[in-house]
Amino acid sequence: MDSLPKPKDAQRIINDTAREARHAHQTRANTMHYNQGVPPNVAAGLSTATPLPEASAPDPMAQLRQLGELRDAGVLTDAEFDAKKADILGRM
Repeated sequence: MDSLPKPKDAQRIINDTAREARHAHQTRANTMHYNQGVPPNVAAGLSTATPLPEASAPDPMAQLRQLGELRDAGVLTDAEFDAKKADILGRM
């Protein structure tokens, strides 16, 4: 850096570039892609003359595990967790 005419300017450019790259990476990581799992004709905006296959009933134990993970991650409050848990158990 000592050989550069304005090392502070070079350092600022490097830091700005790194900050922008981190921000872009974080934005990509936090972006949800809603077209995953959608049939190609729906994702392309084409008409769906053929009905989609019915989804199988969700596994209550898997739902409860996922619900617990969401609570542990702080996404759900205890009250939200308890309400959804009671709903899932009520459908069993």
